Amino acid sequence: ALKDENFNYIYDLPNEELAFHDSVLTLHENVAQIRLRLFREDREIPLKRIGLDDSKPGLIRLFYSRGVDEIEVKSASDGFSIAQPEYNKTRDTIAAWYIRAVANDTLRLVVNEDSAEEIAVRNVPSDTDSLKKIFSKFSFVKKDSLISTEGMITAALNHPVLAAEFGRVIIEQDSPKVEIKPAEIQFTAEGNRIIGINFPRRPDVTYSIIFPAGIMADYFGMRNDTLIWKVKTKSPEDYGSLKLTISGQQIPRCLLQLINSRSGSILKEESFTNSTRLEFGKVVPGEYEIIIIYDSNRNGKWDTGNFLRHLQPERTYRHPEKITIRANWEVEAELQLQ
Repeated sequence: ALKDENFNYIYDLPNEELAFHDSVLTLHENVAQIRLRLFREDREIPLKRIGLDDSKPGLIRLFYSRGVDEIEVKSASDGFSIAQPEYNKTRDTIAAWYIRAVANDTLRLVVNEDSAEEIAVRNVPSDTDSLKKIFSKFSFVKKDSLISTEGMITAALNHPVLAAEFGRVIIEQDSPKVEIKPAEIQFTAEGNRIIGINFPRRPDVTYSIIFPAGIMADYFGMRNDTLIWKVKTKSPEDYGSLKLTISGQQIPRCLLQLINSRSGSILKEESFTNSTRLEFGKVVPGEYEIIIIYDSNRNGKWDTGNFLRHLQPERTYRHPEKITIRANWEVEAELQLQ
């Protein structure tokens, strides 16, 4: 079976999916109850730029067919770097923030050190003063506010930082007022724009994270005014819990994933081998889906198939019903695997 994306009856595109039966069928009559598992092989997708957004002053966005290891954005006139790249998680979308003015609107993109192209773009800053006006002073454009008692929290600045003295950041519990030392503070992504902080904190408490004036500098010599980031931790009653009883046919090792229906992100992951009972505490309220991977090679992930090698993809089970988690509520569910 072939999901024929270009309608040519040939398996020839890396994004086409296929499925095949494990054995030859001898047909003497109509055959029912045949299940084929559709999968996409791990085939190398050619790397090419598939999009460009230069509508916003101060940066350009570049879109690629797959993730890139590294990209340099240079001025075509003098060959010097003119932008600071910031990659998404899959590294196929890059925001390139201008860090200096350029003489013309032609840029040279060098990808993975072995591929280069020249492109003409709009809104290229022609002088440093125009860049200063675009970025103005540092401010937070996005930040966590209602947070968990564990893990790293993040805040995004309006443009990249050249240098930062994070050792001068102050964290205070609001009531009673107590200063807390951060366990960790750093930039969480390439591009020096998204700040991550982890510090010990208690439930249902408000904290102030203070960035004193002058501790951050950008590429144009501008420094920050005092920035205050307020956060409040959730109380135990803000979460729900989930208990799963799993029974039925299994292989030596399975992997269960609890997936947020809205974002598609994996909230929790747990491996098991036999009929078992799994408990998930501190689950954020929302709708969730459950997927179980029959991890036959015990590598902790789902593996796709290969047609030429006659390898089927690893089996999966998707629970037919979504699980709704409510605040301060315990949900129990049973999963019968076949």
